[in-house]
Parts: sequence; structure tokens; C-alpha cells
Amino acid sequence: MTIFDYVIPAKFTALAGGSKAGSRGAMAGLLAGIIFTTVGMITGCFLGALTGELLFGRKDPGASLKSALGAFAGVMAGTGIKLVATVTMMFFII
Repeated sequence: MTIFDYVIPAKFTALAGGSKAGSRGAMAGLLAGIIFTTVGMITGCFLGALTGELLFGRKDPGASLKSALGAFAGVMAGTGIKLVATVTMMFFII
């Protein structure tokens, strides 16, 4: 289940039109954000994708922001999937 935290934001970044630089930035930001708990992971993923697109993807700020929002949506989707799986397991345990 933890793999969702790392793979889904990168995939959502690519779906939002981001380049490999944005996907790698999202993953790097997510890993760096682990130090600062959940808020750091979300913000790190967003800022990593934005920075990756601006610096290495050579995209304009609008396209970079779209990619970063895709990374944010990926973090939220991964968290939602984990939440659904946890509730399902708790239902069958109880």
C-alpha cells in the first residue's frame, strides 16, 4: 500500500501534462517531505513537481502549475485509495 504514496503522484503528474522532470521532482519532493510529516509530503510533492517543471522541464509557469496540481491530485488519490482499503479491512475484521 505504501507504494501508492510514491507512484501515483508521479503518474498523475504525467497525466496532467508533466514531463519526466516533473514526475521525478514530485517523487523527490515527496521523499524530502517525509521529514515534515503529512503536510510536508503534500507540499513537497507539489513544490517538487513545480520546481522540476520550471527548472528542468523548461515549461512556462502555467503548464508547470498544472503539472504540480496533478501531483497534488495524485497524493490525494493515493491517500483516498489507502483510506478505502483500510476501511474495508476494518469492516471485515470487526
